[in-house]
Amino acid sequence: MNKFYLARFGFFSLLAIITLVTSAQSINGQIDGRLADSVSGKPIPFATIVIQLPNGQLQAGTNTDQKGVFVLDNVSFGTYQLVISSVGYQTKTRSISLMADKQKLTLALIKLLPITSTLTEVNVIGKKPIVEDKGDHLVYNAAQDITNAGGSAIDVMRKVPMVSIDQTGDLQLRGSSSILVLVNGKPSSAMANNRVNALKQIPASMIKAVEVMTSPGAKYDAEGSAGVINIIMKKAPLGVSGNLNTTAGNVSSRLGGDVSVRREKAAISLSANGYTNRNRYENRIDRTELDDQNNVLLPVSILKQTSTKDNTTFGGYSEFNLEYNPDSTNHLNASASFFGSQIPNNSILSTQLSSASDSVLQSFRRSINSQNKAGNVQLDLGWTKILKKTWVGSENDEFPELSILTQYSQTPDNNNYNLIQTNWLADRPTYLERSTNRSYSDEYTFQTDFVNPFRLTMRHDTLNCKLETGAKVIRRNTGSNYQIKTSSTGLEADYLPEPTQSDVFSYNQSIVSGYASLRTESKQHWQATIGLRFEYTTIQGDFITSNTKINNQYSNLIPNINLSKTINGKHTLKISYSQRLARPLISYLNPYRNYADSKNVQSGNPYLLPEQTHSIELGYSTFSESGLSFSSALFRRQTNNDIQSVTVIDQLGVGVTTPQNIGNNSTYGLNMSVSLSPVKSLNLYANTTISYANLTSPYQRSSGWMANSNLSATYKWPNNVAIQFDSYYTSGQILLQSQTGGWYFYGFAVRKEFMADKKAAIGLNLNNFFTPSLLIRNHNKAPDFDSVNTSILLVNRSIGLTFSYRFGKENDNEWENKKISNDDGKTRKLD
Repeated sequence: MNKFYLARFGFFSLLAIITLVTSAQSINGQIDGRLADSVSGKPIPFATIVIQLPNGQLQAGTNTDQKGVFVLDNVSFGTYQLVISSVGYQTKTRSISLMADKQKLTLALIKLLPITSTLTEVNVIGKKPIVEDKGDHLVYNAAQDITNAGGSAIDVMRKVPMVSIDQTGDLQLRGSSSILVLVNGKPSSAMANNRVNALKQIPASMIKAVEVMTSPGAKYDAEGSAGVINIIMKKAPLGVSGNLNTTAGNVSSRLGGDVSVRREKAAISLSANGYTNRNRYENRIDRTELDDQNNVLLPVSILKQTSTKDNTTFGGYSEFNLEYNPDSTNHLNASASFFGSQIPNNSILSTQLSSASDSVLQSFRRSINSQNKAGNVQLDLGWTKILKKTWVGSENDEFPELSILTQYSQTPDNNNYNLIQTNWLADRPTYLERSTNRSYSDEYTFQTDFVNPFRLTMRHDTLNCKLETGAKVIRRNTGSNYQIKTSSTGLEADYLPEPTQSDVFSYNQSIVSGYASLRTESKQHWQATIGLRFEYTTIQGDFITSNTKINNQYSNLIPNINLSKTINGKHTLKISYSQRLARPLISYLNPYRNYADSKNVQSGNPYLLPEQTHSIELGYSTFSESGLSFSSALFRRQTNNDIQSVTVIDQLGVGVTTPQNIGNNSTYGLNMSVSLSPVKSLNLYANTTISYANLTSPYQRSSGWMANSNLSATYKWPNNVAIQFDSYYTSGQILLQSQTGGWYFYGFAVRKEFMADKKAAIGLNLNNFFTPSLLIRNHNKAPDFDSVNTSILLVNRSIGLTFSYRFGKENDNEWENKKISNDDGKTRKLD
């Protein structure tokens, strides 16, 4: 397939549709008018105006501007029902007629009556709770959590139910890193290739909420054995608005802002953010190589290493969005996002290899200068069409919807290092090494989806249903050009290439998929969702230098089913089954070997197979009028072809770590969360997940318990002052060859809002203020070695001063953009 075929086909097809949509608007008649508050007489901006046929079929719609004026163009002649609605006002309906002999109909001033009781109720309830149980998913309302100010998405994820953060900053959902991560329901190539780095790019202040789905439906790509995490960003409100956010701290600093202009039919927005983050570590490795002699493990060699790191990461992110509504049934959107980062990993590494009798075999010191420069460009183009009803509509008057989406993304990722080695007692460098690894990933996607809501009336019940179908094509072209040069004399002039450690690798992946899903909800409070997804994958790999090729293809049929029942309006029981898939992406596949640490070499594996996971869950949730909510779930997850890093010690005492399909991973667990407000100004939340993992492979087994929990308390003082305490603990992770150490985090924040309409806020965040450093110990074990890795984070205690300013009018009436979600790839954590 031509490299640019899908991109050209998708973009030009969609551009042709857009041209037809915008040019085919016929000139008929026009209806205009103005709305005002019946009590104050002030204009009512951003109200919804809809005209319908007498049978309820939607014909056109719009919104009033800031002066309360509305205009409906290109309206066919006839008699309609004019429906006017706005938040805080009673809905008004009246009959109107537009005649051919008078093409413009100007209505007299329309007055809406305020709903006093509704407004009072909203003021009493106030803001959303921090955590909500929506039945088929949990929602963490990050915008209501004041401790998020000044941090990144990683800081937000630490507080999300069922989610934990490992030592590298990567996400774990119920103990698994195989997660589908979306941003506003769309993919990010940066997130797919290096999730940790991508999460650091997103400011916490821009996140509105985080959704967690442990049993996602068929419309989602089959990726993510543990489930789906969807990060919902704050959207542009009506009118002109913007935000400015800044944070100054000893560990992390940020500066960013956004501005948006939204009118009746068009909207444009721009955001930009930059950050710095400091990491300072000390690491120690004590590893004993073992040999099995007559079922007795005897030591062969002993490796002792110490290293120090002190690095500051720089990064930035920007996004541009453009939206246009030519009429009430068509919505067009385009967006472009950019990010770049420079991640140094400089270190001083001391190594000593000894024999079992304690004689020194090797002793040297390495000064390593390592840089990872990565970036991403992503372009999205979409069209959504609201169609006429084919069946009787559901209670909330939903209409069928067709969407066509296309996306292109490019992700360059360069990893380079230079090292200088000095042997023990030498007075000058004795060895030099230089490595370059230039990888890339180009991705083209075309997707179409159709949603049709309808109602079925039966003898004893009524079902509100939603049928979803769609198809998707993805083409990925990835590759790597890596080369290593060495100087065995320690002199710059003697650098020579190492042909056995250099190659050019290309990898092409094509995925064709289709799905169908049916969701039903009955008057008897039953909910059911059943779905089926089919995916066909073809793979072509080529090691150009060594003339080695890879060819593979496979198909997967992926079902899911969810069933729930609500009793007495407060108690909900649910059971679900889903099957998931995880394809390894370039970070796992790249065969480039990193020799910066000559005793611990890391490499990818282009021969990996996809993971396949079966999940079943039984859940219960309830709530009370006093503000208490409780949810729990028992779950089991069975992953075949589980991908994990495996280390093997070679004859020279070098540990070579590569990702492998180890075999099976069975995880059983229980999750519980509770939220309550004992008094009006105090909100408490706690979440705990306990699980047991059993991993089996042909050459090793591992099992053990895992746990993580978080606790938060928020208190709102008078005069717009709020304080919050937040804590988090994880026991670590059970892997095939290692058990990672546990660690904890706690923080305190105070925030003061001031100025008119609370437009400005200042805050202070204190994290781990009694713990200046953090020690984490990992135990790694295999048939041929036993190792203890100790890491000390030396800048664990942090302080940050935050300031934010909001301008423009705030309104919750937002447009929703549909974007592509390429969530089928398994990403690898990079150290």
